[in-house]
Amino acid sequence: MESPSLQSLTLFLLCFLFLVSASSISFDSQPQASSISPPPPLQSLTPPPPPPPPVKVGIGNKAMHEKHHRRKKWKQRRNQNQKQKQKKLNTGKTVGLFFAGAAAALQVVVAAFLLLKRRQLLLKINDNRH
Repeated sequence: MESPSLQSLTLFLLCFLFLVSASSISFDSQPQASSISPPPPLQSLTPPPPPPPPVKVGIGNKAMHEKHHRRKKWKQRRNQNQKQKQKKLNTGKTVGLFFAGAAAALQVVVAAFLLLKRRQLLLKINDNRH
C-alpha cells in the first residue's frame, strides 16, 4: 500500500493535471443549434471569369504611375490595420481569461494548503501514538 505522502502527492498531481486540461478548453465554442441546418451549397468547380482589362482614359504614363502607387500604399495600410485588429483580443475575452487564470491559481493554492494541513495532522496523530 502507498504511504500517505505518496497518496497526497498523487492526488495533487491529478488535480493539477485536471486543472491544466480544463483551462486549455476553448471558451469560444458556440452552442449547437437544436435543429439540423442543411449543408452549405457547393461552390462551382469552374473558377470565376477574369476581370476585364483596365480601360486607359488618356491619362499620361506619369499620372497613371502615381495613381497606381497611391492605391498600392492605401491597400498596404488597410491590410496592416486589419492584421492589427485580428491579433488583439477584445476586452471581454481578456478579462475572462484573467479570471480563469486567477481561479486556476487559487485552486492550486487551496489544494496545496489542504495537502499541507493533512500532512501536519497525520504527523501529529503519529506522534501521539508513540
